[in-house]
Amino acid sequence: MAKARDTFFEGEFEPHTRLKHLIWDRYLKAWAQKLLGWGRAGQRLWIVDAFAGSGRDEAGNPGSPLIAATIARDIVAARRTAPGGPAPVVHVVAIEKDPKRFEELRKNLGEFTSGSPQIAHIRQGTLADYINRMMQFIGSEPALFFLDPFGVDGMQADLLPKILSGPQNELFALFSDTGAARLHAVLDAEDVSADEAVARGMTGPSLFPDFDAEDEAKVRAEAERRATALGYTRPAAKRILDEAFGGESWLEAIEAVAPEERPLKFVRLYMQLLLRAGAKFGIAIPVRDKKNRRVYHLVYASKSAQGFRTMKESITTALSASDLPSHVREEMVLDLNVDVESTITHIAQAFEGRTVPWTDSKNKHAETVRNYALEHTGVFPQQCDEIRDALAKRYKTGGTARNPTLTFPLRAILEKPPDGGA
Repeated sequence: MAKARDTFFEGEFEPHTRLKHLIWDRYLKAWAQKLLGWGRAGQRLWIVDAFAGSGRDEAGNPGSPLIAATIARDIVAARRTAPGGPAPVVHVVAIEKDPKRFEELRKNLGEFTSGSPQIAHIRQGTLADYINRMMQFIGSEPALFFLDPFGVDGMQADLLPKILSGPQNELFALFSDTGAARLHAVLDAEDVSADEAVARGMTGPSLFPDFDAEDEAKVRAEAERRATALGYTRPAAKRILDEAFGGESWLEAIEAVAPEERPLKFVRLYMQLLLRAGAKFGIAIPVRDKKNRRVYHLVYASKSAQGFRTMKESITTALSASDLPSHVREEMVLDLNVDVESTITHIAQAFEGRTVPWTDSKNKHAETVRNYALEHTGVFPQQCDEIRDALAKRYKTGGTARNPTLTFPLRAILEKPPDGGA
């Protein structure tokens, strides 16, 4: 069987890819049900898979467009049987550039492209080819975009403001920080002429001049091949990174940090792009493979605090259901943990002068400290108990150990030194 490649769907999906699809599955269901149930969002939703691939792997496991179409069909069917209200419509737009994968995609989504209303709409090309026309159809209706390229090619910064232009639009994407760092390494590669390569590689004459001449020819040929390859790849690498970050400003920022810090610096630069494009909430989740190596980040951007919380919950439940080895999942949980001290300081300042319960069992949308932590800080559900207990030690004035009532002093008191000095 061919070696698995996430986007090209050759072979069988790797465990970290199946985790990505689990998160996609969990979040899509929650996102669609929330918006359709809310009512004020309307009864038409859009799911745009911009790097759709062929739809499934060779073992038959569904890829992102097939997962989306199945969820859309099931939710629409369930809502149509519910009494009252208009029938909802969920459109899935699947875009694939490669002709071979596009034909496979058409076959794999065939059952979703007929019927009324039509669930899946399949297009050949790139998101840039269709986004202007597509946004005219979407208008102000909620849309969730999924960007899952192979590497960084196709991550165009100029599309982000369009993607996030709608009042309830969201983005879920794979960002290959290691791929970006490799592209930068191509730009940073040393130019070595054939003569320099020979001078470095040939330490001096030996007793066998014929062999020396043969070795010199090999070194010279390899140096010329490498120089030719760099001549082709450097312009492509520069173009891909310039398109991904909207110009050349990324280069100075990346070269200002040490090589080992550059992958995470690329992630931070991309998150800044999303915020400038209109997102109010964003998170980057480092994903590990079965050998416990970080392979990429999954990035989420939204204007909704509740969507931010729901994505965290979806990641948590998907991670617990993943078939990654347990020690890898444990490492990923640790990757997601935040600093407790700075988080409780943030919360205390947000609620200064007020008394607020940790949670409200009767109203999950009530203003509570737990909801605030999930919606306005980096806290994930698995760390909530630790945050609650740390807060209770300082600010508990009632309630129980599991659900304390917390009273936060005014900021002037919070900032007063422990010894009472000025």
